[in-house]
Amino acid sequence: CSFDIRAGAKGVRLIPGGSLKPGSLYISRWEGEYETGLDQYGEYLGKKFGRKRSEHPPVGWCSWYAGYFADITEAEVLKNLDHAALIPGLKYFQIDDGWESKVGTATLGMPEHDSAKFPHGMQWLAETIRSKGVKPGLWIRPFKGWGDSANVPDWARGSTLDISHPDARAWLSQLTRWLVKEW
Repeated sequence: CSFDIRAGAKGVRLIPGGSLKPGSLYISRWEGEYETGLDQYGEYLGKKFGRKRSEHPPVGWCSWYAGYFADITEAEVLKNLDHAALIPGLKYFQIDDGWESKVGTATLGMPEHDSAKFPHGMQWLAETIRSKGVKPGLWIRPFKGWGDSANVPDWARGSTLDISHPDARAWLSQLTRWLVKEW
């Protein structure tokens, strides 16, 4: 068989007879839904690191898994938020992909919300979510690079962000602080 080892969009193809010296490799086989494999992997990690499954996992709503995918709008968030009290133990309310005006955060600088889909803005929406007694969450894609144009720094070039570079870590910290404090 052959393995395709990926790190972001980059990878190395191992040909039959080739070798790779990974730090740690987990291989599992299962039948059925992919969640079954993820459950097995979670159990493996729990045993390896001495962790137990939480008896009270956090309860949250996520626009992506609610079926909106990238078609989420402020109106749909508010419609679902009106029913938040019906979900026992609801703690988090996350807006997933589809809120931004450009794909992911693939723009140099800070992400912008799609003002046609979210006319009141993300800060207003976060405050509205908080007013219902739940914590707002926002999907971001900070590890996507910004392409290959000349004005893009080396640490953000291509399809991934090189977080081993101090400027990339500084940008990521700035992005996180800005999203949390401003929005």
